[in-house]
Amino acid sequence: MWAWVIIIRNIPLVAAASKGQQPFPNIPFSVFSKFVEDNFASTVSLSTVLMLLFTITENTDLFSLHFFQRSGEHGSKKSPPATGWIRNLGTAVKRRLDENQAELLSEDDVDAHSSEQKSSIAIGIKMDALAVVLGLHPFNKAGKFKGKLKAVSHKQIQAVYSLCPNTATCQTMDCNKKALYQNTKPADLGLVTFIKDFTVYDDVPVYSGLCKQCGTIYYADHERSSGGQQHERVYLNSAKYIKIGQNMWVD
Repeated sequence: MWAWVIIIRNIPLVAAASKGQQPFPNIPFSVFSKFVEDNFASTVSLSTVLMLLFTITENTDLFSLHFFQRSGEHGSKKSPPATGWIRNLGTAVKRRLDENQAELLSEDDVDAHSSEQKSSIAIGIKMDALAVVLGLHPFNKAGKFKGKLKAVSHKQIQAVYSLCPNTATCQTMDCNKKALYQNTKPADLGLVTFIKDFTVYDDVPVYSGLCKQCGTIYYADHERSSGGQQHERVYLNSAKYIKIGQNMWVD
């Protein structure tokens, strides 16, 4: 009961959080790909690039501080590209890279004898440049500071969720792990509200799976087997999601 009180109280906060945000950067993928190719090691992994991208989009406050210091406006002394803000963020990113034994910089940026500080500065400058490419810099065309960057909305890149059985094979002993076939007709496809990690997703499809050998139908939270003229419904303790009411599922 208390879990639902927490969910209900937090849903408005999730909705409110989307106000006052800017859209996720919508640059052509070719531009992003070329930046990665020109600025990072040829062996850089997808996970490392995505980590760097989301580090930028999740730290707009820090980038506002960094870019304003760089601008030298309002009597401030104009700063070189590697402000203390971006150097510290570069240090945090380098720490993550070291933990994951991941590679980011090329040999043109650093070598085996480069200091920790030089590596952190190099990473920070790369993030500065990538933020500009992404359009996450608070300057107008005349180079004037427009104001603090807004938080970045990640709604455009949210995954498309589906609710389906969490087993890939039939669990009936006699079936010997037969495959499950998609059993939901397009006309019967249900679109529901799905709450995951206190975030609300609308129009999420719900699918069922059918074992053609024994006739058992599997759902996201239960299975239904045929026993003579009656159907037996068994709810699963291993279910990742549960159904609440007619059109709502939660994790």
